Amino acid sequence: MTQNKRYCESFLEGLRQSPLPETLTRMNIPWRADESFKPRKRQTEKCLLAFVDGEERRIVYDGIKWLDQTKNISGGGAIDVLMKLLHYEFVDAVRELKSKQAG
Repeated sequence: MTQNKRYCESFLEGLRQSPLPETLTRMNIPWRADESFKPRKRQTEKCLLAFVDGEERRIVYDGIKWLDQTKNISGGGAIDVLMKLLHYEFVDAVRELKSKQAG
């Protein structure tokens, strides 16, 4: 992957590694664990229900990979969450995540 002109690759990778629940919480998106979920492919899969764009979305995730089963949208990492679920442009997504970093 090429280095972004505004941000070094290690910084971007750090943002990408943010877990889905943490990213949703930082972005003030209400969510809750889907207690009825039973993993199909891997036992490490989890599922949550998040309120995005005025509707409840069922999102299965494993590590940083995720799939919004309601809209059939998938991604990997926090930057993709903002770009694909919240309709941010790349630079705006990075800027927003940077402004909301813990610590």
